[in-house]
Amino acid sequence: MNLEFLKKLNFNRQFETEAERERVLKHAAADSLASGKRAVPTIIFFEIIMLGMWFLQGGFFSSMEHIAYFIAYTSLLLCSVAAYIILIAVGRDIERRYRLLQDLSVVYDAFMVIWSVYITAIDAHYNGSFSGIVFITILVIVPVVSFVKPVFYVIFHVVGCGLVLAIISVYIKDDVWANIINFSVFAIISLISSLTYYGVRISSYKRQVMLEDAAERDVLSGLYNRQKLGRMSPVIWKRCVEKEMTLTCILCDIDDFKQINDNYGHFVGDEWIKTVAEIMKQSVHDDLCFRYGGEEFIMLLPGEDLKDGIHVVEMIQEKLKIFPQKPGNIDVTLSFGIYEGLPSAEGDNIEKFFSKADALMYQAKRNGKNQYCSERV
Repeated sequence: MNLEFLKKLNFNRQFETEAERERVLKHAAADSLASGKRAVPTIIFFEIIMLGMWFLQGGFFSSMEHIAYFIAYTSLLLCSVAAYIILIAVGRDIERRYRLLQDLSVVYDAFMVIWSVYITAIDAHYNGSFSGIVFITILVIVPVVSFVKPVFYVIFHVVGCGLVLAIISVYIKDDVWANIINFSVFAIISLISSLTYYGVRISSYKRQVMLEDAAERDVLSGLYNRQKLGRMSPVIWKRCVEKEMTLTCILCDIDDFKQINDNYGHFVGDEWIKTVAEIMKQSVHDDLCFRYGGEEFIMLLPGEDLKDGIHVVEMIQEKLKIFPQKPGNIDVTLSFGIYEGLPSAEGDNIEKFFSKADALMYQAKRNGKNQYCSERV
């Protein structure tokens, strides 16, 4: 059995970390949203045309055949309109609702498969033929319309093709085996195109994530840089306001860093920046640590209070003391400013938190360094 092929059926296994997977999913959701906003209105447009054609042929309720087709086209039209409204709503906050978009995409695509089976049954019952081209087309466009995992795509193939073949065998006695072969070939072709499409798409998103990381990460420390802080901090602030959560800001500075560079060289100074950054990443989630500039670092703790902030600082200080391989074989100390407050929609902003933490840090330096000063509003 080809294990690489099986891995492609579940794209979640293609990522090294959960964080990488989440970022790729967000890119995919944004792309799917754009594709959906183009594809769904197209489906709505063609359904309106089909309803108009059936109306001109003698009305919707002139026969049971017309009623059956009216139900088919109306249901697809209403479902597509609802899908488009949901796309608009989700698009207003795709960063946080990307999972919802993924789930709704599966539901919509499943409906499309059920609808195609229904239209096939109507054609077979009233005309002695089947709209195989409709079903095959839908199978091909499923991965393009929205972001559906290939493993779901396989399920769609098996269930959809099985139902269509069952209908054909009831109403159309001739060429049953030929139809089975044709559907199997088209199913395999569609599945291969889906896997190829996903492979190219995920590789593209991975490259995007790598480029974003390169632009947002400080090369020396590996932490997010100040530009990333400027983009993330308003998002963190807004979330704290919405959830009525406290926010604790910690600003850290390496004591006497200029003397380290002057006495031991810039290489040792750079190694200490890497060391402090590594200790911070061990103490706080990587996404919440930033290199603020030079030898200064900043940590944002949404939903955490002053006590939690002090605990983080003490943990960093303890890890710094027992760090096994100290650059230059010298001891280095840190000074911290810790500020906790409740973000509000009016008046305050996150820059005030930065300023307060900065003032507290310099107070710690004036008090003798290798310590922290804290304040709670």
